[in-house]
Amino acid sequence: MRSLLILISLLSFVRHSFAFYAQQTAAQTTTATGRRPTAAQSKSTTVLHAITKQTNKSKLPTYDKVTQRWVSNDSDADGAYRPLDSLLRFGPKPFLKRLTDADNVEQAVLKYQAVEQCSRLEAECNMDAFNENFQDWIQQKTEEQRGISAPRDFTYLDSQKIVLSVSWGVLITSLLVWATNDVLSGGYCASYPNARFCEVFPPSQ
Repeated sequence: MRSLLILISLLSFVRHSFAFYAQQTAAQTTTATGRRPTAAQSKSTTVLHAITKQTNKSKLPTYDKVTQRWVSNDSDADGAYRPLDSLLRFGPKPFLKRLTDADNVEQAVLKYQAVEQCSRLEAECNMDAFNENFQDWIQQKTEEQRGISAPRDFTYLDSQKIVLSVSWGVLITSLLVWATNDVLSGGYCASYPNARFCEVFPPSQ
């Protein structure tokens, strides 16, 4: 019972912590795009670039033919976010990609920003979405170009969904850790000595 209360307390703490972090990230999204995204934006037929298109082209990345690399010209890196934001927005795949292949991810972000003339936030979100599931991303972009689908705002951050996902993740992980520890320590078989599991795998003396 005590362990269960500790798990519930931990879950509550993590939930409130990530709720606060998600709100802060949403506020940064508002600053970077100039307006707060809404759920309706993902279904809107308004072209997304009307919101995030760069007005100062001098801040867009440029391609250095000598080094054959994209170079950022925006000193404040407007809209840039950390790998943890990639984890919250798009899951573990883009998060791990940014940790293990940061340079190539950065080059892809700069190239997308330059070609699409968009904010860095939009470029980062699109590259994270690409790394999360490139087939779905390509299909979405193809349908947008053909006019089949409305432009999708990949910068939209559903804070409630993030908090719910993290809460469930922490709960399930905590329960698995608790159950594994209970079995390995012999507590489970001490309480249920006739359980089939304890007959097949008797606890070590």
